[in-house]
Amino acid sequence: MKNKLKSAALMLAMISSAKAAIVINEVDYLNTIGNDRVEIFNNGATTVDISSWWFCSRFSYVQLSGQTLTSGSLNLGAGQIAVLTLSIDLNDVSADFGLFNTNSFGTASAMESFVQWGTATDVGRVDVAVAKGIWSGGPTVYDFVATATGADTLQYDGSGDGVGNWSNAASSIGVANTVPEPSSAAMLGLGVMLILRRKRS
Repeated sequence: MKNKLKSAALMLAMISSAKAAIVINEVDYLNTIGNDRVEIFNNGATTVDISSWWFCSRFSYVQLSGQTLTSGSLNLGAGQIAVLTLSIDLNDVSADFGLFNTNSFGTASAMESFVQWGTATDVGRVDVAVAKGIWSGGPTVYDFVATATGADTLQYDGSGDGVGNWSNAASSIGVANTVPEPSSAAMLGLGVMLILRRKRS
């Protein structure tokens, strides 16, 4: 029984570690130049200093510390959000948007989070996201989210990686997206139940 519980705990740890700690949570890109906004969320358990991190969109690069922080902190606490107004213009029709922990933009290990909208072609760093395993497609056709309309923003559901975890909805920028996350205890309980059920079969 102890080995079964260890297996369940290991499975829970693998599920937890597979999920990025710092993610792009919401993108408000249907604005005039200098007014596009991005919400970053720390879904991890520790505070992370993201001030030296970078955004990349269609080969335009800006460091987070050089953007206008409109709410939150770049020393981003667990469960906290930060909203930044960008000095670059995000394309209203189609673009990629990546968050990097260094300026090694062609390196999968530097990419933390990614989304692409409006096009199935590689307009920037989607190939890096695919290499990292957080986006799908390639080598010539890639997943993408439909372009937002009206006052909608592009929002992450907090539950995984890929196009299916993004949607367009009424803006909630500045407020964490409300997607219920299963608790660690619930995940562990589910793992134990599955192991015990297999043992009985």
